[in-house]
Parts: sequence; structure tokens; C-alpha cells
Amino acid sequence: MLAFYHLIRAGDLQRFLISEIEAKPEFNVQLGEADLAVGRILGIGFSDFALSEPGVPRPAITAQRFTARVA
Repeated sequence: MLAFYHLIRAGDLQRFLISEIEAKPEFNVQLGEADLAVGRILGIGFSDFALSEPGVPRPAITAQRFTARVA
């Protein structure tokens, strides 16, 4: 959990997630601020999530808050 916390604070996890999603040529992603979600789940929460297709003016999916859980 300590390593996970460090990755979030250093921004490495956010950059990794964006690069993995954008590695697929059909998607672009935007993520806002990240924070650690600790409780019944361990994960990372992002504000202002948007997933769009290249060349399309409006995002296909938007969310004010998006949480990715750690398995």
C-alpha cells in the first residue's frame, strides 16, 4: 500500500494509466486530479474523467469522478 501511495503522489500511476489507454489508437483520455481511495476498497480516484475518440469534438464518456480499484 505504501508503494501504491507513492506512485499516486509522484503522478506515475496517472501517467501510466493515460499512456495505456492512449496506446489504443481509438481512444484519448483526460484525467483531473488524483487521490487515494482507502476504505473497503484500495484504489485511485480521479476527477474530471473524459474518454473520447480522435477527431470527434465531444467526449464519448464523461464523469465527475472515476475510481479505479486495485486488485
